[in-house]
Amino acid sequence: RWQLLNLSMYQRLQPAFVETSEKLAEDLDVVKARDHLWKEVSAQRTAIAGQILDEGIATSYVSLLAHFPEVRSQFIALFQRLNDIEEKISSAFLTASQDDVLAFETRGASYTSAMLGNALRTTAEAHRTRLEEETTTTFKPHKDFLLDVIGKDNKEILRGSRSR
Repeated sequence: RWQLLNLSMYQRLQPAFVETSEKLAEDLDVVKARDHLWKEVSAQRTAIAGQILDEGIATSYVSLLAHFPEVRSQFIALFQRLNDIEEKISSAFLTASQDDVLAFETRGASYTSAMLGNALRTTAEAHRTRLEEETTTTFKPHKDFLLDVIGKDNKEILRGSRSR
């Protein structure tokens, strides 16, 4: 769920790409357009972080603690790593989107709103793909562990937790 929410940011930003493109077409002010886009990116990241907190995603493993107390530190480290990845890729997206906007500084009358919108969509897709790949790799050992636990019957879980 954490991954799906964070990946959704790039889709949620589609209206902001259109608005940013239109703002640039209105007055050809690349700084104003960039600032608008960054404001929207920040708002989406904040909304997603709030949703993750509201859903208790980072503490969803708590019921495992009775049988597998060692998972606490593993899941804390997992969510720290995921947040680091998200921060790194979001920062790279901001830089790349700024480059997209600033590239139109000298276009003047030849600029049309579709130009920037398409550039931003391409940049967003590249960063969404990178986020998906890096977080999927990070999740894999934890997902494998959880799938193993889910596949066990209660006796196996109790035996396994006692032997740890």
